[in-house]
Amino acid sequence: SKPPAPQVLSPLNHAPSASIARRCSTSCTARRAGAPGAHGRIVSACLRLCHREVPVRQVALAQWPVGGDHPGMSRPLADALARYPRVSLTRVPTPLDRVTRVGEQIGLDLYLKRDDLTDLAMGGDKPRKLEYEVARAVSAGATVLVTVGSAQSNHARLTTAAARRVGMGITVVLGRDDRVTFQGNLLTVRLMGADVRLVDTADHWALEEDARVVCDELRAAGETPHFIPVSGSTPHSCLGYVRAGLELVDQLGERELEPAAIY
Repeated sequence: SKPPAPQVLSPLNHAPSASIARRCSTSCTARRAGAPGAHGRIVSACLRLCHREVPVRQVALAQWPVGGDHPGMSRPLADALARYPRVSLTRVPTPLDRVTRVGEQIGLDLYLKRDDLTDLAMGGDKPRKLEYEVARAVSAGATVLVTVGSAQSNHARLTTAAARRVGMGITVVLGRDDRVTFQGNLLTVRLMGADVRLVDTADHWALEEDARVVCDELRAAGETPHFIPVSGSTPHSCLGYVRAGLELVDQLGERELEPAAIY
């Protein structure tokens, strides 16, 4: 089904290509100052946020130029990214602040990308991922988002807020761990009206099968669920970090900064 025009930007209904998906599942860190095409290779540093289990420095930055200088790219990465559907969930760009006092203490000219200031349900970097994953749900005609996490999951909080922002229902399947107290994120998702299902497990990474059962229940009740895995990390959602990288490239260019490393 065609997504509502006011909600979805660039409504193209397909997943990222295999090459993009593979790159979005890897991790890398920043390059030395003065490397060729340095600003263009910053995008890759942001992707490690999506798959933290991959060791830093595993992937060469040369695999991630921005623009038409990659032999496998027929147009700039920014133009390719714009072809994928995205729901606007938060205000960007987030500030790039100079951290003067800490930098002086450690002997570095230090800058901090302030994704704590995204404005969806108390912020964080995860709305960047959700903008792309929720767009897929809207495009597919979903009526309910279903996700999993720990009892105090930040991801569950933000997915609940995203569902409410686009007018969907939300079911969160959470592990009944030692943090099951009616405060923090668990309180917040309930206040936003989430259907909370607690499962007797401390391993929230093992909840996918429980979520699939919930999806079957919702379909039987006439709903159209869209499942988002733990932490919201999918090849499609990682495009949010590509976009963050391009955002950072612009900010560094505007200030004529040439960072030696990105962490």
